[in-house]
Amino acid sequence: IKVSVLGTTVTLTGTANSLYQKEEAGRIAWKTPGIWNVKNELEVNYEYDFY
Repeated sequence: IKVSVLGTTVTLTGTANSLYQKEEAGRIAWKTPGIWNVKNELEVNYEYDFY
């Protein structure tokens, strides 16, 4: 997962192995002090989502 910060916005890019991982990464980003926006652009590799 790649994390980029511009001002008060975090952008998440890359691949997560499950929808849960994607959502959890977004939740963690939102909890970061000073962050007002999160762009969660993570792709989910559903090949691993069922394990």
